[in-house]
This record gives sequence, C-alpha cells and structure tokens, in this order.
Amino acid sequence: MSIGQKIIHLESVDSTNNYAAILLSEGRIGHGTVILADEQTNGRGQRGAKWLSAEGVNLLFSLVVQPDNLSVSDQCVLTEITSLALIEFLRKFGISAQVKWPNDILVNGEKIAGVLIENHLKGNLIASSVIGIGLNVNQRGIDLPRVTSVVNHIDTPFLNLTETLLSFLASFDSCWKNYQLHGKSYVREAY
Repeated sequence: MSIGQKIIHLESVDSTNNYAAILLSEGRIGHGTVILADEQTNGRGQRGAKWLSAEGVNLLFSLVVQPDNLSVSDQCVLTEITSLALIEFLRKFGISAQVKWPNDILVNGEKIAGVLIENHLKGNLIASSVIGIGLNVNQRGIDLPRVTSVVNHIDTPFLNLTETLLSFLASFDSCWKNYQLHGKSYVREAY
C-alpha cells in the first residue's frame, strides 16, 4: 500500500501515535496508514515533552511504515527520511527550513514541526514504526517562544488542511521510494 492510501480522521484523540499503535497491534492497519486528528488531548514530543496545538488549525498525525530489513542500529534513517520529507514539503511553499537533530524542523530558528518515532521490533529488526508529526500550518499568534507556522511565511491567510496533508504525504512517499530504491546511504547523503 502506498503512503496515505488509507487515512483515518478523528475529531479528538489522546495521541495519534497511541491510537495508531493500538490499531497496529490489533492488525487493523498496515504500511502507509495515516491517523489524523483535529485535536490531541495528550500529544507527545521527545523525552516526555507535550505537543501543544490549537484545535483544527494544524496537522497532527501519525504515519505507519513497515520497513523491509531495517535493523535497530539503523533506525535513525526513519528520522532522516521524515525530516527530508518535511524540508521538501516546506520548499513547495518557498520556505527554507533546517533540521535541529533529532526531531525538530526550524524556520529562521523557530520550530515549525516536530517528529516522534516509536518503533515496534521483531528481534533486531524494526517490524513497524509509528511516525508522529506535528506540523504548525494555520496557527497565528502562537504564545510560545520560538514557534512559527506555515502561514506566517506565505501570502495565504489559511491553508486547506486536507490538501496540505496530501502534499506532505506526496513528499514523504517520494523520500520513502528513494530509500527503497537506493538504500540508507542515499538518504544519509541527502540528509
């Protein structure tokens, strides 16, 4: 299944990563599935940090991937693919972004997106990964220091979230296919 072929849209959920992990453990979803929420009541970032977002204005979603033969020792390639996809996606709007390792995407030093990847293992291989992404799209007047959104950098007051998600998924799908065709060394060089 290609990336984004199945999208499950929820009004509210504690965490899209939690919801995806439950469905994955029950065998109800697979590779390429996206869990999208208008609101997360307990969105998470790295090291227990919370991901805060106004309801219905940003993209809060998790993407399930099932890599072939990816060892635990090479798991950072998933972060690299996701970061490259976010950078490529933002470039479509003429926005130049940078990666702040391990999980933040910055524009002019301000956070525009965050990534939280949770892996499910089978021996020393990654059986599946839930890639949680918070992407600030339409939120203006953010009360947090050093945080921004897409509309703060373009001449459009509001972006359609469905179209924006599909545009990002196309970028991710392209990066994922490059990884499958050329391997992790190609991704590392691009990163």
